[in-house]
Amino acid sequence: MITSGPPTVTPSSVAPGETVELSAFTVKNQGTVNSGTFYNGYYLSTGEIITSSDTILYSNSLNDPGLAVDASFNWGPQTLTIPAQTVSGDYYICLLYTSDAADDTPCVDLG
Repeated sequence: MITSGPPTVTPSSVAPGETVELSAFTVKNQGTVNSGTFYNGYYLSTGEIITSSDTILYSNSLNDPGLAVDASFNWGPQTLTIPAQTVSGDYYICLLYTSDAADDTPCVDLG
C-alpha cells in the first residue's frame, strides 16, 4: 500500500513525445507475511482503472526478499515519456504494483 499519499505528476499537461515526472512515493507492507518480489508498472490510461488497452510506460521491481511485515520502501521520482503516437485527450498516469501478497492501482489525473 502507498503510505506517502498519492504520487503527483508534473507538469500536468504535455504533448505526445514529451516527458512527465512522477513524484517519489513510499510503499509499506501492511500484510502479515513478507511481500517477496513485487513490481511497479507505470501506465498511461484513459480512465482511473488500468485496462488491457492502456499503454505501459515503464516497469521496475523490488527483488527478494521484498518487504518484511511493517517495512517501507521509498521509490524515487520517475521520468516517463508519453508516446509520440498518443492521441490528444485526457489521460491518467496509473501505477500498478503487484506481489503475491497484495496489489493496488492508484492513478493520477493528467487533465
